[in-house]
Amino acid sequence: RPHSFTIVSVDRVLHCLADSEEDMSAWINALQPYGEGEDEGAGRAAIEKGWLIKETASGKLRTKRFFVLTESGLDYYRSPDTSVPPAGQISLNNLCTVISPDEVIARESGHWMFTLNTRRRFYRLTAKSNSDEMRWVQAIQEVIDNKPPIITPTEKLVDDFRQAGPGEIEAIYRVNPILSYTANHLKASLLALPYGEVMSHKAKSRGYGTYQEEALRIFNSLQDEESLGNPIPVIQGILQTCCDLPGLRDEVYCQLIKQTASPPELDSIAILRNWQVLACMTSSFLPSRKYLRYLRFHLQRSRDRYPGSEMVKFANFCSEAIKRTRPRDFPPSKDEIIACLGRRELTAVVYCFGGGTCKISITSATTAGEVVHKLSLGIGVQGSKNCFALFEQCGDVYKAMEDRVVIADVLAKFERYEAHGINEGGKRWRLFFKLFCFLDTKNVSPDSLEAGFMFEQAYNDVLQGRFPATTQTLVRLAALRIQYEVGDYRSGASMFVVLAEFVWKGRGV
Repeated sequence: RPHSFTIVSVDRVLHCLADSEEDMSAWINALQPYGEGEDEGAGRAAIEKGWLIKETASGKLRTKRFFVLTESGLDYYRSPDTSVPPAGQISLNNLCTVISPDEVIARESGHWMFTLNTRRRFYRLTAKSNSDEMRWVQAIQEVIDNKPPIITPTEKLVDDFRQAGPGEIEAIYRVNPILSYTANHLKASLLALPYGEVMSHKAKSRGYGTYQEEALRIFNSLQDEESLGNPIPVIQGILQTCCDLPGLRDEVYCQLIKQTASPPELDSIAILRNWQVLACMTSSFLPSRKYLRYLRFHLQRSRDRYPGSEMVKFANFCSEAIKRTRPRDFPPSKDEIIACLGRRELTAVVYCFGGGTCKISITSATTAGEVVHKLSLGIGVQGSKNCFALFEQCGDVYKAMEDRVVIADVLAKFERYEAHGINEGGKRWRLFFKLFCFLDTKNVSPDSLEAGFMFEQAYNDVLQGRFPATTQTLVRLAALRIQYEVGDYRSGASMFVVLAEFVWKGRGV
């Protein structure tokens, strides 16, 4: 079209139309100092240049091009003559990502191909050697890191809340519907997310797409979950994604804050469903510091605006949860999710030698050290020199747990073990409380619970062959055990009767 010109910026292309040729020339002359200029001009100094092979998205066509990297972006030419217009331009911003090749595969194939993800597409570029590939990747990454951050409307409004007065906050909500509940689908993520597919090994094995795709998929899941009779599978899927993709947690928190803010109907099923997901999230993962402040602000606003409602009960639960949430390796188990939906603690069963069990109430953040301390107080061994610990136990397998391990995380792992059939002889995994090591056997009262624990554990070690002894010693120990369980020998009693009574008690020999 006449009098038209194009402005190519970092993150978009603008097609402009002037009223006359004079106006067009004036605009071009005014913009020229900020445009391409010379190679050595402002923003156009070549940071890196050289030949690379560019592959099409389908992988069917590979062309050799001369690339020039500047602070503005990446241009490519058909020859080293950069005085002619480039054959193509790749705009870069701080959301672009550059991914190095798998070194093992690259060495075997001889193709040092790295991937550059931009806003609209990805580029596969191949260097001639490992050193060239590393130099290009580092140079491109440095340009990306130096780009100004892209800020979405939601991010800007979150920043505005920090400086807004009490009277201004509600005005911000009224004029910015993006902050409040919606029944419509999102067209883009609320936060600026990196371009390209998630490249971690865990993400690849689960078939995740780009961060943008996963963000929209989660929001659609939240809307679908509002009308489901059983929301647990959907919640499990959302929590699994947040566990695998930590970079998506802030986005999910912003979505949940949006879907629980300014509800059209107080305490509706749809709103409470979103509060339930938020309760599970706050019990599992924390957002970054900026969005943790936003979350606290949202919870306080909900308490102030809706006193006496079910929403306030969830807000209180979430407020307490974020005070104690710890890093985790697994998303919550089904039992933990059910406990969070009901805003209550989780019940766990701890086993010990001799067939004893103990039910304890735990939160999503209770650690193994806290459970050991609680049980030690209960049996009066808190001052003992002997070391007690909590174990993961299945059959004859015992794995000691560090004090900092989150018990809910272990229960979630047990759930996965059971689902995948990972066990010892078909037996279930469970929490087990026993001595980690015997340090003081002489100063323990024979009538104490501690002595009972030591006796039962020593007896089990004998049965499992962990106690080196002669056959005569083992027979004597077995006889003493039978005497302890059944009583002294009765005149005329058959050994088979005694053994049957012993087995009937469920002890075994």
